Amino acid sequence: MNSQEAYVCLRCMTGYRPVKGSDGKSVVQCVCPPGTYQVLSGSNRSCQKCPKGSYCPGGTIKPGGTAAAAAVTELALGGIAAPCAPDGVGLTTKAEGATKYSDCIAQGGYVLPPAPGLPAVRCEGNTYAPPANRLQGCLPCQSGLAKPPSYWQPQSDRNEVCQVPPGRFWELNVVRECPQGLYREQYVKVTDRAAIACLSCPVGWQTKAKGAESKSQCTNLLAGFMLEGATLGDPMATLPMDAEIVNAQICPIGYYSIGGSMFSCRRCPFDTTTKTTGATSLDECLVPPGYYVQLDAQDPNNGTLVKCPMNVSNVGYYRPGWVSFGEAKGMDGTEACKPCGSGILSEYRDDDEIGDGAIVRAKDPYPGRVPASSASCYIMPGWGMTFDPVDFTKFRGYECPANTYGVTDVAYGLMNSPCKACTKNLQSVIGSSSFEECKNPAGFGYTSEGANQCPDGFYTAEHSMEPCTQCPPGRITDYVAGNGTYQASIHDCKIPAGLGAFSAAADTPWDPANPSAEMGAQKCPVGFFSTGDTVPGIPTRNPVCQKCPTGQSTSAEGAATCDVCAAGYGIPSCKPDSQNPADCALCDFGTFQSGGALRCTACPQTPFNHPTGDKYISYGVTFSRGLSSSETCVPRYAQLPSPAGARLAINASLFTVTSPKPLAACIESCPDNSCCIAQWEVEGETCKQAVLQPVGPEATVARLYYKLPPSSLIAAATFNPNSTKVWGKTQPAGVYARCLMDAPWVAAAQLGLVGTSTNPALVEETDVAKTVEWGECDTETACRLKCETNAACWGFIFVPGKGWATRGGEDQLGVRSFVVSPDFAKVVPNACSSSSGGSTGGSTGGSTGGSTGGGSTPIDPPTQEASAVPLPTPGGSTGGSTGGSTGGGSTPIDPPIEEAPAVPPLAVCPAGMGDFFDCKRPCLPNTFNPGTLQYCERCDQGYESPPKASACTKIQPTNCRAGFSGLPDCQTPCEAGTFQDGSSGVCKNCTAGFTSLAGAAACNITVVATTCKPGKGNAPQCNQCCRSLGRYNDGTLGTCEKCPPGQKPNKKATGCVEEIKACPPGRALDLSSGECSVKCGKNKYQDGKSTSCFDCPSDQISEPKDDEGAESCFYDKCPAGYGNVDKGCSEPCDDKSYNDGSFKECRKCPDDGMISKNGKRCMFEKCPAGKAGDTCEISCSGKGFQDGSGNTCNPCKDGKSSPDGKSCKYLTCPAGFGGEDCKDTCGDDTFNDGASYGNRCVSCKDKESPNLDRSGCEPDNSESDCIARPADSRSLSFDCPAGWPKLLAGNTLDDTPGCVTTQPADSGASCKEVWAKLVDQSVVIGAIPNLAESKSNGKLVCKCAGDKEGYVLKRQLDGSFACLAEAAFLPNEGRDTDSPPLASGVRGIWYDVKPPKSCKGAQQCWDMCFFCDGRPRYHKEFLAAQRTSDRSVRFQKSGDCPNSSTCKLEKEYEEDGSSMPLYEACGKWPAKDIGRFGEKLAKLRELFDSLDDKNSFSTTKSGVRIWPYRPRKTGSSQNLNMYGLQSQSSAKCSDCFDKDRAQLLADVLVKYG
Repeated sequence: MNSQEAYVCLRCMTGYRPVKGSDGKSVVQCVCPPGTYQVLSGSNRSCQKCPKGSYCPGGTIKPGGTAAAAAVTELALGGIAAPCAPDGVGLTTKAEGATKYSDCIAQGGYVLPPAPGLPAVRCEGNTYAPPANRLQGCLPCQSGLAKPPSYWQPQSDRNEVCQVPPGRFWELNVVRECPQGLYREQYVKVTDRAAIACLSCPVGWQTKAKGAESKSQCTNLLAGFMLEGATLGDPMATLPMDAEIVNAQICPIGYYSIGGSMFSCRRCPFDTTTKTTGATSLDECLVPPGYYVQLDAQDPNNGTLVKCPMNVSNVGYYRPGWVSFGEAKGMDGTEACKPCGSGILSEYRDDDEIGDGAIVRAKDPYPGRVPASSASCYIMPGWGMTFDPVDFTKFRGYECPANTYGVTDVAYGLMNSPCKACTKNLQSVIGSSSFEECKNPAGFGYTSEGANQCPDGFYTAEHSMEPCTQCPPGRITDYVAGNGTYQASIHDCKIPAGLGAFSAAADTPWDPANPSAEMGAQKCPVGFFSTGDTVPGIPTRNPVCQKCPTGQSTSAEGAATCDVCAAGYGIPSCKPDSQNPADCALCDFGTFQSGGALRCTACPQTPFNHPTGDKYISYGVTFSRGLSSSETCVPRYAQLPSPAGARLAINASLFTVTSPKPLAACIESCPDNSCCIAQWEVEGETCKQAVLQPVGPEATVARLYYKLPPSSLIAAATFNPNSTKVWGKTQPAGVYARCLMDAPWVAAAQLGLVGTSTNPALVEETDVAKTVEWGECDTETACRLKCETNAACWGFIFVPGKGWATRGGEDQLGVRSFVVSPDFAKVVPNACSSSSGGSTGGSTGGSTGGSTGGGSTPIDPPTQEASAVPLPTPGGSTGGSTGGSTGGGSTPIDPPIEEAPAVPPLAVCPAGMGDFFDCKRPCLPNTFNPGTLQYCERCDQGYESPPKASACTKIQPTNCRAGFSGLPDCQTPCEAGTFQDGSSGVCKNCTAGFTSLAGAAACNITVVATTCKPGKGNAPQCNQCCRSLGRYNDGTLGTCEKCPPGQKPNKKATGCVEEIKACPPGRALDLSSGECSVKCGKNKYQDGKSTSCFDCPSDQISEPKDDEGAESCFYDKCPAGYGNVDKGCSEPCDDKSYNDGSFKECRKCPDDGMISKNGKRCMFEKCPAGKAGDTCEISCSGKGFQDGSGNTCNPCKDGKSSPDGKSCKYLTCPAGFGGEDCKDTCGDDTFNDGASYGNRCVSCKDKESPNLDRSGCEPDNSESDCIARPADSRSLSFDCPAGWPKLLAGNTLDDTPGCVTTQPADSGASCKEVWAKLVDQSVVIGAIPNLAESKSNGKLVCKCAGDKEGYVLKRQLDGSFACLAEAAFLPNEGRDTDSPPLASGVRGIWYDVKPPKSCKGAQQCWDMCFFCDGRPRYHKEFLAAQRTSDRSVRFQKSGDCPNSSTCKLEKEYEEDGSSMPLYEACGKWPAKDIGRFGEKLAKLRELFDSLDDKNSFSTTKSGVRIWPYRPRKTGSSQNLNMYGLQSQSSAKCSDCFDKDRAQLLADVLVKYG
């Protein structure tokens, strides 16, 4: 179709599109459209759809040339498919039919190339790219996330590529390092829950740094732990080679471990202990509260842990808090422990905080208790505590003085608690322990404000604490202001004079049988007296009122003496001057005394009408002695009252007419001893008398009774003092004269001629005999009553056979009638009579003489007993019925028809009665009537009689003279302690607090106590509190006494009780009660050997019984590895059973193929390949490998991975290496960073070259960013003991460095002597180096001795000092891989560099090994000629050689420096060798960790470097450390600094001893 300017119409084949010519009309060519390409097959062609992964722009017109060009042109005309990626990798299109390059997209894990036609850029390292992306660069993983080494596919999935690497964990979208003690062994996706945490090292182990990637890195024993099974305190305990199977156990109480390579716990010194298990250093070995270290007197460097002393010189001690043994040591505890204070004691009261009580329990008499705080200090009851006046920061204790009180019980603790004063007037003894012991003094009553003295009449017992009690009524006390001694008890309630003990309940209230102080006192009634309690200060005698002696009385109630005569008594008129009541005698006839006077009073006079108008006054008479009232007086001459008439109407024949005489003479001429009726007539003054014989009430003969008016009433009531008229009264006195009627009288009476009728109806009766109404009353008493009620009745008569009849009188002008009664005063001798010679016996009972008895009150002197009153006989001259004058116009009557029989006269009163006519008055005491007298007669002196007595008896004394007893003779003196005051015949006991001598009349001796009440001492005052002294008194002693050994006072100090050393099992001592009453509760016990409950061991429990405490502990579950709880878990589990600590018995392993690991867990020894764990349930895939030989996933090493968990292989080679086995070092122009390229080495970019270890690229011709370190290491080239300054070296080796001592240069001391002192002071350890002396600035300087140059003092890793060459020891393990091998068996070499003197010290030459980025660097002052100079080399024969002073070296030889440059010896120490350097290296590592130098010792893949210099971290994400400097482009040498190794090692030795 090659034509020129030919226009042909063509039709394109199917699938082609036409291309028009320049005319725009004709088709000049057919081409494939965009999105397709032409496919030639022989002569056939077609447009096919552009495949995926390519783009097709379509065909174009292009002129042809050669055949080859024509072929190309043919394809161009048809269109071609251009691949997106020239290598076909990493680029694609979304679909077929792409038309342009921009339709190309990157596949997952790739990004677009920088320019079309270049291969896709594969994401390497920690980057990724998602599928179908158009990214120009790979996306980085989040900081910290990384690609797993085993991942080799294109890195398209972020979750698959960006995983949490080993040693890291995912927290809040941040990757963090596993903390120290945790690890992670595998990569894990962030979506996996396992990503958020690291795994813990086994108990007791931890990693050496953060970011641990394997369990095998848990090789650092934690402080406070030891190897399981190691012997406590064994310094030679070592770690087995297979550390993974070694368990750690926590240090028990009393032991410590610093961890690291200290594989056994060490015992704390001096028996000190630790607060808890797991102590991590010697600093945790402490003296527990209440203890101190008692130094050995012979060796103060040795000591024993003992409790603070209880009491030394009356001072207790205690010690609070856990302190180091240096703070609590001494010989006897008085310095190490704190004193409670003077007088303050201590007691083991606080709980012992030692966790293992068995440490001291075996030698402790008070197990479980210590004086650990001021709560162990105490004062005794009755003591006070206050600030010490010398030092107010301290306290002192003191016994409370009298009238104060202290603490009630033993008071624990230090506080200001001074003795408190008793309130107002209360008193207490020394050492009183409570307010209850503040007691009131005697006579002081207690109130809310204190005690006040009782007023008079009140009392309070001493120490009663009661208010004042009022004495029983009527009693008083001896009140002395300010002194209540005489108001101490009811016995001090005395009876004042005039009062006596009174008991209404007694048979004789005024004279109770047993008078007591509880009885009240009342005024003695009239007639009684009391002298009362007269002696001051003497308890009451309880006197009673005594009856006045006979005849005596008192003028009023409450008399102290008898001051008047008793009623009916008076002083006789013959003693006109006497005022002595002892002279009182019975009032005589015609007198009376009503009481209150000393003299008897004559009966009152009675006035009567006189016929001439003048009044007639009659004196009064009585019919008995000793009368007390005027009412018993009757007028001697009683006129017949007007109602009864003017005369008695007695027949004239019964009268005797006398010679005429005046009225007074007429009536007064009647005889004194007879009844007399006198009738006087005015006319002729005729006087008629009828005299009758008086008879007593016992007479049965005919009798005439006439009533007598009371003279006192008539005198008082009928006489008007303003007139001479006296009105007659009819009121009778109740007294009737009883007179004998003889025969004429009887005859006249029967004829009605004796009186008239009192019945008005019979007034007109002419027959007078009929006017006598016999029987109108039937007895004397009835007739008395009848007559007294009839004013017209003057009396009544009795005639045997006739009966009784009342009689009246009749009026007659000019006549006055009187009845005249006997006047015994004129016929009976009285008290003043001089007659003597009374009866000495007989019926009258009279007697003379007779003792009055001891102490009896004498009665009236005896009077002569009167004889019977002579009475006229019937028919005598006193009157008769015949022979008398008939005067007065009286008419004689006829003689009686029948003469009355004669009867004997009965003019006497019955026995014991008196008062003639009535005889109704009983004889008074000390009087009598035997029945033969008309009245009662007095008893003779020395005799007495009761009332109504018929005879007198001799007086028997009722009391003895004071001080004696024994009635009736009263010859027995009272015994000591008793008294008799003369008021009785019996001796009485003295009241409490008083006593007396024998024969005492009163108890006037105060008792002095020889014993004290229980609990008190210091008799007789008894003012001491035994308890405050720690002593006792049971009440039988007068002093406080010590208890016997093994006993102590009870709480009240009233006795002793056993001192408890041990309580019964299950119980503990209650310190407050002193009894074993505390029950040991759950998980506590007491085995009967102590007084305290102890905690059960942590793996045991206890259960208290129902009513008792727990006695022992037992296993509830056995410890891991043991079984048989019934036997105390003493049987270990065998190899086919286990107990993990959850069971009481060992259990059989669940599978027969399992074995028991230490009896604690069952496990399969071997698991199928790829599986791990005790039960083979763990897959090792991604975690490590297990090839079927064990049960643990082992980590792959050297960068290998295990996708199937069965074996390890390289998926990613370590940095700088490639190849299938990763043994090929990357070539000159390639590198592998160990993360991004798997096992391939790749080329650097243009103008870049691989770095030294082929782990990356760096710009060409770049210089290191690490500059040389200044030459300042002279100060670091040697070591000195702490406190000795360094003397730096000079510019030549002649001026060697040394240490400046504190010793003056001229002291003469050698360095050896000075160094020996440092050893004694523990400043340095080990042997003394070979030293020489020099001087500097006046101080002694010590340096290494010998003629060999280049030796200086160096502190070794074990802390000792040695003189070493200024060189370094390099273990064989530290050799770099490209260094020449050492001789077989050689473990290390010493390089002894001998540079020229211009080198300024070998140590500076050694500084050539300082580097920052992993490349060797030389010190700038190290001469170029020395870099490859020969050196003296000595090989170590065998074993480690951490101390050059003891290692064995072969002979030195010269080493060719050209064959082995010195710097090559400074290679890396592989990480696997780090554990071989032993305890010394671990100690140094601990030091730097403690100095906040956490990054100073780091183990990485590439190894560890150990040199005393490090660069600071400046923005690097990786650790730069003192011992291993890794290649870090960001680390600047200008950031480097020195760390003084000598000082660090000194710190190590100070810290770890």
